[in-house]
Amino acid sequence: MMHRHFPQPRVGLLDRVGVKAAGAYSCVERLSLNYRGPLITVRRASDNATLDINTIALTGKLNREQLKAFCSGTSGYVSKLWDSSGNGRHLTQATTANQPRIVNAGTIDTTPGGRPVMVFSTSSLERNDALGLTGSPALTIGSCWSGQSDQKMPWTLGSSGGGTGSLVGLYTDYTASSRLDVNMLWHQGGDARHFTCAAATGFHSYTVQRPANVTAQDSSVTMRQNGVALTFAGNDGSNGTLNLSNQYLALGRATWAFSGVKLNFFCVINAVLAGNALTAFEAGMAAHA
Repeated sequence: MMHRHFPQPRVGLLDRVGVKAAGAYSCVERLSLNYRGPLITVRRASDNATLDINTIALTGKLNREQLKAFCSGTSGYVSKLWDSSGNGRHLTQATTANQPRIVNAGTIDTTPGGRPVMVFSTSSLERNDALGLTGSPALTIGSCWSGQSDQKMPWTLGSSGGGTGSLVGLYTDYTASSRLDVNMLWHQGGDARHFTCAAATGFHSYTVQRPANVTAQDSSVTMRQNGVALTFAGNDGSNGTLNLSNQYLALGRATWAFSGVKLNFFCVINAVLAGNALTAFEAGMAAHA
């Protein structure tokens, strides 16, 4: 009797890490094998029609041919970034002028490595529930982004606009690098205080909020870039209580004019990853570059 072997769908990043995310977003691939929905909803500029862009069944990758056919000869903008964690916490933007671009005049925007990427100018994708997180939880946040701007905010978790009580990622681009960086923050609760994580020459530096009781020598909060822990450069002395009861999450910021900030992955896990789980998480982010 002949046995037929059928190819199995590709396992997602969250499956390899072995955790469930509070929210997981990618315009490159689905992040969970059990997720069967679209990755993005795209509006084309020529007639403002919208279409859900799906994944290829076996690979889980964004269906680029579907995207290119829909936006042939025109530009495309993301009106909805679907949550592939399975929690249904999708990010949206109803205002057309504030939607990030993913197709430029018929050509898909990509990273230097050729992965699809959303380009943020005066644009954002957001929701008003902070992914269901409250208080000062333990967090692992991963993102893949690059850009050409100074002192811009690629993501905000907490209060609208990144004010007191929010967890934000800011950066200064010293080199106008076009490469896509792989970034991570561990956060373990407590009061929040701004600090700067200094990167190596030719990379970005990052500013995020951290617990006030964590010193430069305390390993309970770590910023990592491309799998390497960065060192603290100091803090600005700005104190505040991190309170994720402020119901807000945004990628980008519609009220600030970016200059080509690119992002294609953002994931929030309500735990601090270590060991094999951390290694798998960082490898999955690297695959988005």
